[in-house]
Amino acid sequence: MRQMDLPLVDSTEAPLPPELVRIREVEAAAYADGARVRLTIRLTPFQVRPDLEIVVVDDRGTEVASSSVVENAESELGLTLHLRRRNPAGTYTVRLSLGYPEKEPVDRAEIVFTAPPLESGT
Repeated sequence: MRQMDLPLVDSTEAPLPPELVRIREVEAAAYADGARVRLTIRLTPFQVRPDLEIVVVDDRGTEVASSSVVENAESELGLTLHLRRRNPAGTYTVRLSLGYPEKEPVDRAEIVFTAPPLESGT
């Protein structure tokens, strides 16, 4: 049986080598419950699967959420992170670092979002 590789990126763009891979866009949207944030991350096409480190800090610089994505397989991904605060309402900064094992990050990005007060009954 013959094995087929199916591309996971837009075939109109050539996949880039690790040193040229970049974060194209980051969107952050707090859920109505105020305790979670939905992240949408778009990357340039890549030849080698990159790693992503994601940290969310509050307005005092305290880390309230984090995630690691190892050998990401897609150029667009969506994640939901839970904010570790009793009352999560406020302004937050999401910091992303894109890279490869044992190398300096090849790109970084930041985005700010605001979480609403908790819904009553939660």
